[in-house]
Amino acid sequence: MGEEDTFLRAIIADPDDDGLRLIYADWLEEQGDPRGELVRLQCWLTNLAVRDGRRPALEERARRLAAEYGDPLACLPQKSELIARGWVRRVIRLTGKIRATVEYNGRGFGYDSARVNGKVVRRHVQCKGLSQIEFPLPGPLGLIDARFIAYWETEWTLDALRLYAGDDLLYTEGNWRNYTAELARLAVGPRPTHGGA
Repeated sequence: MGEEDTFLRAIIADPDDDGLRLIYADWLEEQGDPRGELVRLQCWLTNLAVRDGRRPALEERARRLAAEYGDPLACLPQKSELIARGWVRRVIRLTGKIRATVEYNGRGFGYDSARVNGKVVRRHVQCKGLSQIEFPLPGPLGLIDARFIAYWETEWTLDALRLYAGDDLLYTEGNWRNYTAELARLAVGPRPTHGGA
């Protein structure tokens, strides 16, 4: 096993540790490998506020480096873990390519909200018991369109919940087989675009 494999295994074992990623970036740069700058940019982008004015230039640089040299951390598996659960509250920690803590708070149909890394985000679409909240998630090469979809059996009873980043399902609970028609109606609605991948 080579030195680079050792770094990647350590990062996979502890994907939230920016220190490991930055040591790996230093090692790549010492080898003259431009991917070290990309790893460093990914750490900055993960921790940078969504509306930070520096974000567009950093995202563009990260996408250019990834296109030209490849993303050495693209191999990281995306994981989601439910870390807190309440009556209608779920806190989900995302690790891997997307690293964030995402929280869904439902106080009844039409009164739900979401937080990303502690900051409230909200754009609602509602349709017969379904509530969709759309928001940007910080991704490795820029912002990713994400959404919570919740199905409320009654005005106060949460029956099912899903979290998507782009088209990737990151978290699901409940029985969604009963709601395929409702999901199809939501899928045709307009979505904000934030770029990134």
